[in-house]
Parts: sequence; C-alpha cells; structure tokens
Amino acid sequence: MALFSKGKEVFGCPMDGEVRPLDETPDRAFADGLLGDGVVIFPSGDKVFAPSAAKVNFTFPTRHAVGLETKSGYEYLIHVGINTNQLKGEGFHIYVEPGDYVNKGQLLLEFDQKLLKEKIYQKQPLSYLPM
Repeated sequence: MALFSKGKEVFGCPMDGEVRPLDETPDRAFADGLLGDGVVIFPSGDKVFAPSAAKVNFTFPTRHAVGLETKSGYEYLIHVGINTNQLKGEGFHIYVEPGDYVNKGQLLLEFDQKLLKEKIYQKQPLSYLPM
C-alpha cells in the first residue's frame, strides 16, 4: 500500500495497522505538526519495515525511532509510541545501524506492544513522517 509519493518515489506503509491523519495521534508534538507532516498508524503488529529503499541516517539509542533518507534526498522519520524513550530501549530490537542501506520491505525494528501498553500508554501509535 502506498501512503506517500514524491517525484518518482513511492513510499509504502511501514507496518500493518490503522492509518489516520497525524493530528489524530495522542502525542501533541506530532499532532501539532512540530516535527513535520505525516500520518499516525495504530499498529496491529509489532514489526516495522522500510517503506522505501533508503540510507539509515540515525537510530535513537532507545531504539524507538529510525531516520531514513532516499537517494534523491527525501528524509523521513519512523517513531514508535508516546514517551517510549522512557523505556531506555526495553521492549525494542533494532536491526539497522546508521550508514546502512535498506531495501523497501526490509525489517527495521520490532517492539513489544504489550510491554509498551503496560508501562507507557494504552494506545501506542507509530508516527510516520515523510518530511
């Protein structure tokens, strides 16, 4: 499923779940557009895949977010959950490192949805921000 396109590039959905406008996320920083445009996904799974071929620009030490950039310079962020940085990486496993090149559909990270709901927030969204 394509969610975004820019020029000749098409960006897929990084995971299964319900896709909604970004302003419907409970996270005000994302909902108010402070970090750019995008969508929020209320996940039905626990795996996050690359929505396009890209270079991994960064990963957070807490493993809850990945920043990517396509060959044409289009940057985007995939951020899992609300206040998930408080877990200090617990419940997350990341499969990529900064400098890696990924193919569309490649596994980026996994998270323990049950743990996130118990410790942080009941409805953990994934914010997908092609900027």
